[in-house]
Amino acid sequence: MAADNRDDVLQALSTGDDRLRIRTLKQIGDMGEDGNSYLSVGDDVVRLLGDSNQEVVIAAVMALGKMGPEGAKYQSEVARLLGSNEEAIVCAACKSLGLMGPGASSLAQALIGFAQGKESHTRAAALLAVGHMKAQECTKDVAAFLGDQLPEVQGAACAALAELGEAAKLHSAEVAKLCASDDKNTKTQALLYFSKMGTLGTSYSEGICKCLADDDVIVRSAAITALSALGEHAHDMAKDIAKSLSSSAGCEKAAAATMLGEMGEKAANFAPDIAALLGDKFEDSSGSIVAKSGTCTKPPVALCIPRCAAAQALAKMGPEGCKHADKVAALLSDGNADVRVAAAEALGAMGADGARQEAEVLALFEDKDVRVVSAAASAVGSMGKAQGGSMPSTIQEVVKLLRRQHPGVRSSAALALGSMGDGVFSHMEKLLKCFHDRCGQVRVAVINALEKMGVRGQMYAADIVRATFDADAKVRVAAVTALGGMGDRGAACIEDMLEALGDPEPEVRKAFLVALGNFGAEAGPYIEAVESLYDDPELRVLAQETARKISIG
Repeated sequence: MAADNRDDVLQALSTGDDRLRIRTLKQIGDMGEDGNSYLSVGDDVVRLLGDSNQEVVIAAVMALGKMGPEGAKYQSEVARLLGSNEEAIVCAACKSLGLMGPGASSLAQALIGFAQGKESHTRAAALLAVGHMKAQECTKDVAAFLGDQLPEVQGAACAALAELGEAAKLHSAEVAKLCASDDKNTKTQALLYFSKMGTLGTSYSEGICKCLADDDVIVRSAAITALSALGEHAHDMAKDIAKSLSSSAGCEKAAAATMLGEMGEKAANFAPDIAALLGDKFEDSSGSIVAKSGTCTKPPVALCIPRCAAAQALAKMGPEGCKHADKVAALLSDGNADVRVAAAEALGAMGADGARQEAEVLALFEDKDVRVVSAAASAVGSMGKAQGGSMPSTIQEVVKLLRRQHPGVRSSAALALGSMGDGVFSHMEKLLKCFHDRCGQVRVAVINALEKMGVRGQMYAADIVRATFDADAKVRVAAVTALGGMGDRGAACIEDMLEALGDPEPEVRKAFLVALGNFGAEAGPYIEAVESLYDDPELRVLAQETARKISIG
């Protein structure tokens, strides 16, 4: 079944095969607004809301929600399912209405009333929907649920308030109390609320800082996000945060080092204390366990391993942090691959100090873990830039990586070559072969590498133009974007790029409009093609801005 063919979609939706219908509905949902604006199947999806199969109903509800503003046309039909006896269907209806965004906000007050007295899952789903609707008029009603007896509902109230903007700031004190909740999710949502409220968290910084010592890595990550949102106001807490570097709890030390690293050179006076953690052997495996369970993505390794946190933090602290590059290099032989990756990345970010450890990083090209090899290649590329160009022997080693089996290694190598100086040009034939790599990731990397090479890289604009016809949309976006940054050289290729305006992928069309705007008056002959997009609701604003840039040159 071709998801972009209306006849095929309608046939699949009308079949008696429930699995096919569910799969088709999911594909329609994945198309977003195009699921209705392009295929015009909204009415057909709505008919399935009355299907006898609960899974089909849920799939149909979610497909309508994922259509966003287009799906909002059917909000009344979805809202009727709030009266279902099946909790799974009710929760799906709430989520769908939330996904429709502000277009369904007329139902927000009804959802608040509906949430009263319902099961916790339903109350939580209703509150989250109100938040996604940006229904600020319901802020006070949502805040009332912060005192709910069930943590799931409290957490949902925090998450909803985080979406309700200025009006939600009036309830910051109530949310702050939940930063001390025994429930991890509630605590996380409270912290994430502050991460979206700018400097509001300054008044509650003590409670937020305490969360850096939490034994849950997701909570620690949320605390760092909340503190980072304070900007320069977080610097006033550096001294107190630094006290945690000597904690007996490894996870607290890792979080403290990470947060100080986020402060950059403002916290550079703590570099020696952070460097002391490079020898810390603590490793919190809970993050990996959570990731494997499928409940969330793997958290940053720096929050689980103090020596990783230390390496990354030092790399952000300027000269004072870079003084410890030799100690960071000692981690390149660590038994944990995550640590070797962190060390390589840190050295790559340490400028000339890190570049002095190039030989040790090159040795990682033979590492058994492809993540380590990729990180090492990227680091060597950064070292080449820091030195104003790499040695021929170093370039040769990176070129060899272009033949490696893993695409991650090949793409890292290709991108690294873009930063290694003039010595790379004697190997251009091998680099340009990456345009024919079977993996789109590698093809994107060679485009980005040529872009990094400046004027000399622009000599290969014709190769990039050919990539605008690549089968992979990400490659086409990269190609159009690169040409858009090449000035006159890129402008000379406009005629060859014109098909991008009719590309089926919106991101490609957007990239081409941005490119034309960059070209200014050079794109004058094509302004009518740009104006033809004024009727496209997705591109109208960008097309008008592009036309303005072209007109004023």
